[in-house]
Amino acid sequence: MKKILSPIATLLLLVGCAQTWYKPTARPGDFEKDRYDCLQQSQQQFSAAQTNGWQGAAVSKTVTNDGLFASCMNARGWSLQNKQALENQLQQQQVGQSVAQSRIQADQAKFADKINQICSDPEFKAFYAKTACRQLDITFEQIADNTRITAVQKAALVKQRAAADAYLKDNMAFQRSLGSRGNKVADLQQNFLMPKSDSIYLDLYNGKITWGEFNKQRKELAVQFRERVNAIQ
Repeated sequence: MKKILSPIATLLLLVGCAQTWYKPTARPGDFEKDRYDCLQQSQQQFSAAQTNGWQGAAVSKTVTNDGLFASCMNARGWSLQNKQALENQLQQQQVGQSVAQSRIQADQAKFADKINQICSDPEFKAFYAKTACRQLDITFEQIADNTRITAVQKAALVKQRAAADAYLKDNMAFQRSLGSRGNKVADLQQNFLMPKSDSIYLDLYNGKITWGEFNKQRKELAVQFRERVNAIQ
């Protein structure tokens, strides 16, 4: 009998009516393969003979050593669990995962709304007149722009940068709340994205690079950051 209760936890074999083999990290096909291998390793030859003075009988057959089979399965990460208790536990885990996922989705929606607010803020209009709000939306025309920043644009850049930094710090805290992978993303934001972004913005502000060079470097940095995040995930 096969019963799937969650993507990562699979109930694969009922033993009698009360027990089941369980492995938290089991993938489809893992149980069948491990069970076959362990059955092969736990086969033993059984022989017996009996006589009563007038006649005799003998039997020889291959049987499964249940102890060896169980030890083999345990070594591969499987354990016998109470079926009902395990089903209850996995159902509770699913409910908890569903609640956590809903919270994450709600937080992600809030961050998306915050980005939209930054993009549409009239105080940043002079800045976004020369670049895209989202780095990957930067166009060829913006990369070809050979003008340098003006005083009005500098004032808008300072305000935009403050809002973007505040957003990024909040997002880093959110990423760290997600666990190991989130921590790695936050480390990338802190140690890779922010320093390089600061350097690009300072060069533009100080007139060292044109808007076109700024846009090109800004878009390239976004691509590099996304590639590194994808490598983590």
